[in-house]
Amino acid sequence: MGPTLVDYAGGELKHRQFARSLAPAVADPRTRHREEALSEIGGEAVLLTEEWKLAVNQKGQAYLLFDVKRDPGETKNLAGHADYAEIERTLRLRLLERIMESQERKDRK
Repeated sequence: MGPTLVDYAGGELKHRQFARSLAPAVADPRTRHREEALSEIGGEAVLLTEEWKLAVNQKGQAYLLFDVKRDPGETKNLAGHADYAEIERTLRLRLLERIMESQERKDRK
């Protein structure tokens, strides 16, 4: 919320933020805000794309995988299913890339 409120107030953030202002998306709901979202808590992480949601535990093992387009209520967990192994692998790799990108940005500051 911080970047959005600062944006509407016409201010400028003086410290590092990973969040982005939602003002452009509020002005035009067709505006794409992000390609994907990453959330981390307690050593676990979740990656959400337009099609998939993947959750991994502290050991990096996937324990949740949902096709959010076909199953928006997230009722069928596909983690560990052989038919979805490649999707799971690809999403785990992307999750790791995002975490590494965040760390690189943090290290540069």
